[in-house]
Parts: sequence; C-alpha cells; structure tokens
Amino acid sequence: MLWGYVIALTICLVQKYFGILKLDASVYYVSQVPIELNIIYILLINIGTLLVSLLMMIGPSYLIARILPAKSIKFE
Repeated sequence: MLWGYVIALTICLVQKYFGILKLDASVYYVSQVPIELNIIYILLINIGTLLVSLLMMIGPSYLIARILPAKSIKFE
C-alpha cells in the first residue's frame, strides 16, 4: 500500500504542476487534466482501505483458529 500511495501521489503532483496529460480545450473547456489534492480525503481513503484489508485477513484467520483438530478428524 505504501508503494502504491507514493507512486500515485507522485503522478498526481507531476500532473498538477507540469500538466503532462493534455485535453482538447474545445471539447472539455480546459487544456489539461485538473488535479485536486485534499490530504484529509487521501488519508481517510488509505486508512479505510487498510482497515478493510486487515479485517478481511484477520476475520478468516480467527475462524480457522477456533477449529479444533481433534474434533475435525474424529470419525463418528
């Protein structure tokens, strides 16, 4: 997640200050792709993604840890 965050932020900053991605101004009314960087939104999205990812990894692990091997291989 950290590397993706760094790469995405770098691309956004390059676009914001250098305007690499150009648009046809007669169609879009702007000459380049506009970028708005709001740090609060970026942090909230990253924290939310991290929490959901952790929950999706820890939830199944917790359920599997509750299985007792002696009971699961016992034939009756």
